[in-house]
Order: sequence, then structure tokens, then C-alpha cells
Amino acid sequence: MKVLHLVSNWKVTGPVEPVIHLVKALRDRGIDARLAAGQGPSGGPSFLARRAAEIGVDVIEAWRLPKHLTNLVAHRRDILAVRRFIDAERIDVVHCHMLNDHHIGGKAARGARRPPPVLRSIYEAGKVKASIRNRFVLPRLTDGIIAFSEASLAANRAAFRLAPERAWKLDGLVDLARFETRRAPAQCRRRFDLPPQAFVLGIVTRIQARRRFDLILEAVRQARRGTGNLIFMVVGRGTHVRAVLERPARALGIADIVRHVGYLTGEDYVDALGAMDAKIFLGGGTDETARAVREALAAGVPVIAGDAGMLPDLVRDGATGLVTPLEAGALAGAILRLAHNPRLRHSLAAQARADARARFGADAQARAVTAIYRTLCPRRP
Repeated sequence: MKVLHLVSNWKVTGPVEPVIHLVKALRDRGIDARLAAGQGPSGGPSFLARRAAEIGVDVIEAWRLPKHLTNLVAHRRDILAVRRFIDAERIDVVHCHMLNDHHIGGKAARGARRPPPVLRSIYEAGKVKASIRNRFVLPRLTDGIIAFSEASLAANRAAFRLAPERAWKLDGLVDLARFETRRAPAQCRRRFDLPPQAFVLGIVTRIQARRRFDLILEAVRQARRGTGNLIFMVVGRGTHVRAVLERPARALGIADIVRHVGYLTGEDYVDALGAMDAKIFLGGGTDETARAVREALAAGVPVIAGDAGMLPDLVRDGATGLVTPLEAGALAGAILRLAHNPRLRHSLAAQARADARARFGADAQARAVTAIYRTLCPRRP
């Protein structure tokens, strides 16, 4: 079976890295999966293609595939080029991952000599935005959808006007092997100059106001009154770090316990997770499936999650973390509950690892996606 995956982006953001791992796992299962992605600015290097090469996946960069529809002439050229590719390679399924590649891939598939079914993975926590394309164009170009929460599945099945047997709910994907072997927590803490006996609460996110840093910092302030060894470790970058993190922390009197370690990659990022006793996360960003939460669970880090979006689907309350209302007092209570109960932390950590292995592995998702392909085109080998 030949499957063409389209990603209209050149950056490794949001759901992009899991798509690369999915393509690799599909190939390992004998599916002829091809990945096409957007070109870098002015035809320059693509971060996505560079990351895919590290994982062992080659990327088709012959088409523009921009994130947004800004040039109708170039958009039309992409549709025609993808259509020619579908015909020449006899593609069996076109699997789309973003709005613009869905439009391009859907139009190309419908115009092919042997039109393949079009499958869309939807990474929104709820219904896709009510744009003209989402409401009127894409439903005509869609044969099936994959969603990553029950709420998203129900909302988008209705939006794309699909029968229940053409909509599937899957768990997100994580490169489990990357997080299974870590250095000891004490070594990880020395790497970031963190006190060995501290309770380290971490967050991995882009530092933006919409990530609710105001609420998190107030919760940290309240929790500090109940424990004398709290450290808040912030992993990430942003253009408004002073306004969103530094100045509010000083105003709340907690700047001395905030450790901003910046944006981390590779083993440094894995070590940062290894230094945490727990992680806090209140909502997804461009990837509403919250990959950072799945990675923490895979690393055995319990997650304090807000009861919003897909987070209650990811974090099993009382088993792999704690799910709380988006209220500072409730969040502070969850922080103190973990800070004062090492036995609970260790239990949640062990269950988080086991749950991640059972739900988030690339091979498990590849098996499920292969079955979906077979449903969409049962007569194709």
C-alpha cells in the first residue's frame, strides 16, 4: 500500500515530529509511506526535513506546501503537481495533517485518474475553526478523520459530515525510546544547579500569556506557603519572558524559586524532565494534543493538568497525575499534595511510564493507522 503524507509546514512545531515518527513506524510495518513537507523560506532549508533525516525518513520537498493560503497561483501549481505524483506513483491513500495541505491534497486526490481516499488527522481539542474552507470546501474532500479526544472526534465528525465508521479516535504518539533511559535524578539536578532535596515543579512550554502563567505563578506563590523547598523550573522560550514570567514572579515574591533554564533540545531536554518531581500544564498551544504532556508521562513525570481541552484524556486523574480546575487554589493544593507525599509521586510516576508505553508508542499507532487505511481502501494491497 502506498500512502502520501502531507504537512504544509517546514518547522518542527506542534504535531510535526509525531507525524515523522508515524511515517517511520508505518515503513517499518511494510507500508510504502511517503512524507512531503513545505519548503523553507525562499526555498531554503527545511527544519522538518533536517529532523526527519535524523530519524531516518526522507522528505519530498518538491512542492511549496505553505502553512497558509497566500498565493493562489502557487496553490494551484501544488494541486496539479501533487495530482501528477498521485497518478504516477499510484498512491492509495492521501493522509493530510494541516488545513492547507488538506485543501491541496484533497483537490489533487479528487482530480486523480484513480482518486484515492483522503484521510485527515485533526489536532484541535474541539471543532476545527469555522473558516470558509473548513465549512464548505474540505468536507467535500474528506473520506475519514482521525481525532485525539472523544470531544474532538464528535465535533469534527459532524463538521466534516462523516458517518461514525469513517471517524476514529487515537492517542497521540511519543518517541518512547528517547525517554525510557535517563540519568539518575541527582545527576539531572546537578546539570541545572538544582537543590537535591527540593520539590521541583516543572513546565515545558512557550512562554506566552495565553499559557496561563498568571494562574500558574499565583498557584506557586500559594503552594510556597505550605512547603519550604519548592522550586519552579521553566523550560522554554518566548518573546515576552520579562512581561510574562520575570516581572510577575518578582511582584509575587517568588523570583528566588523560579529557575528559567531556556529552550532545550536533545539530551538536555530529557535531563530537564529527569530533574522534575512533577510537571504542570494547563492547556495546549499550536498542538492541542499537548505533546509535552505525553513526553513527561513517558519519562515517568506525574502531571498536574488543568481540566481543559485534551488534558483529561491524556492524564488519568489519581493514576498518572492530578487533574484540577483552572483555579489557583486548586492547583496549589495539587502541588502541595505531591510535594508532601513522595509515595504518591513514585506511584504516579510508575503508572505514568506504563500508561505511556501502552498508549503512546509509534508501533501501536502505526498498527491502528494501517487498519484505518485498510478500511478506507479494502481492495488495494
